[in-house]
Order: sequence, then structure tokens, then C-alpha cells
Amino acid sequence: MQIVSSNIKTADYDRTRRELKMTFINRPRWTYIFYNVPSRIWVEFVKSQSKGQYFSEIIRDSYRYSRIVSNN
Repeated sequence: MQIVSSNIKTADYDRTRRELKMTFINRPRWTYIFYNVPSRIWVEFVKSQSKGQYFSEIIRDSYRYSRIVSNN
């Protein structure tokens, strides 16, 4: 889903896998996948007034992640 943010380009959540996938405006070829993210965190993220601030304060340093680089 497109996100209104000065930093985050897209964010999608897989409830079954509990995975949050994000791309950032400054690194559009990189996809970050955050693991074991509770659905409550996704809901709070979507509802937050500042997506970048919520990501920085709640998600970034709290969940294990991997980075995938696209060749496109």
C-alpha cells in the first residue's frame, strides 16, 4: 500500500506470516521485511499521524529484519 510519508514509500503486512514489508523513498530498490510483527503494530502504524516517527520509535529496532535488493 502506498504510504503518505516523507520517508516511507510502501508498506504491506501479511497477517498469516506476521511480516511487515517496507520500501523507503531514499532506497526504492531495497525491500525490508520485518518478522514476527503483531497485527496490533500494523494497525497502530497505519493509524499513526507520522508513519516515519512510528517506524523509528516502535518498529525499527524492535523486530528482526532482512533486506532484499531488487535488480530493477
